[in-house]
Amino acid sequence: MADAQNRLPQQENGATQSTCPGTHNQKTPMALTQSNETTTAFLRSLSTGDFEDLHVISSDTAERVLTPERRRLLGAIETDDIESVRALARALDRNVSAVSRDLDVLFEADLVEYERDGRSKRPQLAHQTVLIEPLVFDGKVQG
Repeated sequence: MADAQNRLPQQENGATQSTCPGTHNQKTPMALTQSNETTTAFLRSLSTGDFEDLHVISSDTAERVLTPERRRLLGAIETDDIESVRALARALDRNVSAVSRDLDVLFEADLVEYERDGRSKRPQLAHQTVLIEPLVFDGKVQG
């Protein structure tokens, strides 16, 4: 994998480019959509193994766990200063029980963790980077 960045297509200005199926222009915690710079930096980090906090989940787990509502939860946790499960539910205009159940599923998949503050639990992302298997490298499915 060390020379993966050498295999990335080159743009006219010499920067690498990548096409990532399934990405879109919404800010989501696991999509590589910030910019071509972010995508390039991600791919270079991936090729060198330069991740401090990487978590890999199977495609089956991702399909089961990453529903649109749970992705909204992850996005709100990432971008907002959420103080509690109740505050997260309010921010998304959802029922606290439903948010709590969704967070339990995300917790079981090791995608969120909690910071205790007295009686309340503050949800936060468990990892900086999450990849979904199977990974495709050099035209071959890995994993």
